[in-house]
Amino acid sequence: MPVYDLNNLTDPALGITLTSANAINDHGQTLANSLFSAYLLTPVPEPGTLALFGVALLGLGGWARGVRRRFC
Repeated sequence: MPVYDLNNLTDPALGITLTSANAINDHGQTLANSLFSAYLLTPVPEPGTLALFGVALLGLGGWARGVRRRFC
Protein backbone atom coordinates (compact mmCIF):
# COMPACT_ATOMS: atom_id res chain seq x y z
CA MET A 1 0.00 0.00 0.00
CA PRO A 2 1.46 3.38 -0.98
CA VAL A 3 2.32 6.01 1.61
CA TYR A 4 1.27 9.62 0.95
CA ASP A 5 2.25 12.90 2.57
CA LEU A 6 -1.18 14.31 3.42
CA ASN A 7 0.22 17.85 3.26
CA ASN A 8 0.69 17.33 -0.49
CA LEU A 9 -2.95 16.23 -0.86
CA THR A 10 -4.61 19.14 0.96
CA ASP A 11 -5.31 22.66 -0.28
CA PRO A 12 -2.31 24.89 0.52
CA ALA A 13 -4.68 27.86 0.90
CA LEU A 14 -5.83 26.32 4.19
CA GLY A 15 -2.48 27.20 5.74
CA ILE A 16 -2.25 24.07 7.89
CA THR A 17 0.54 21.58 8.32
CA LEU A 18 -0.57 18.09 9.26
CA THR A 19 1.73 16.30 11.66
CA SER A 20 0.15 12.84 11.96
CA ALA A 21 -2.69 10.65 10.75
CA ASN A 22 -4.42 8.60 13.42
CA ALA A 23 -7.14 6.60 11.68
CA ILE A 24 -8.76 5.85 8.33
CA ASN A 25 -12.22 4.37 7.73
CA ASP A 26 -13.81 2.32 4.93
CA HIS A 27 -14.87 5.51 3.11
CA GLY A 28 -11.26 6.73 2.88
CA GLN A 29 -11.79 9.47 5.46
CA THR A 30 -8.66 10.13 7.49
CA LEU A 31 -8.37 11.66 10.95
CA ALA A 32 -5.26 13.86 10.96
CA ASN A 33 -3.69 16.23 13.48
CA SER A 34 -1.83 19.51 13.17
CA LEU A 35 -0.08 21.21 16.07
CA PHE A 36 -3.30 22.72 17.46
CA SER A 37 -6.28 20.95 15.82
CA ALA A 38 -7.64 17.69 14.47
CA TYR A 39 -9.11 17.40 10.96
CA LEU A 40 -11.33 14.90 9.20
CA LEU A 41 -10.03 14.62 5.64
CA THR A 42 -12.57 13.33 3.11
CA PRO A 43 -11.41 12.24 -0.36
CA VAL A 44 -12.95 14.09 -3.31
CA PRO A 45 -13.06 12.44 -6.76
CA GLU A 46 -10.83 14.01 -9.38
CA PRO A 47 -12.68 16.09 -11.99
CA GLY A 48 -11.59 13.65 -14.69
CA THR A 49 -13.34 10.82 -12.88
CA LEU A 50 -16.57 12.80 -12.65
CA ALA A 51 -16.35 13.78 -16.33
CA LEU A 52 -15.83 10.15 -17.37
CA PHE A 53 -18.84 9.12 -15.28
CA GLY A 54 -20.96 11.83 -16.95
CA VAL A 55 -19.92 10.74 -20.44
CA ALA A 56 -20.75 7.13 -19.56
CA LEU A 57 -24.22 8.16 -18.36
CA LEU A 58 -24.85 10.13 -21.55
CA GLY A 59 -23.76 7.16 -23.66
CA LEU A 60 -25.96 4.78 -21.70
CA GLY A 61 -28.92 7.15 -22.07
CA GLY A 62 -28.39 7.38 -25.83
CA TRP A 63 -28.09 3.62 -26.14
CA ALA A 64 -31.28 3.06 -24.11
CA ARG A 65 -33.14 5.59 -26.25
CA GLY A 66 -32.04 3.79 -29.44
CA VAL A 67 -33.11 0.40 -28.07
CA ARG A 68 -36.52 1.80 -27.08
CA ARG A 69 -37.05 3.19 -30.62
CA ARG A 70 -36.32 -0.18 -32.23
CA PHE A 71 -38.65 -2.18 -30.03
CA CYS A 72 -41.58 0.22 -29.62
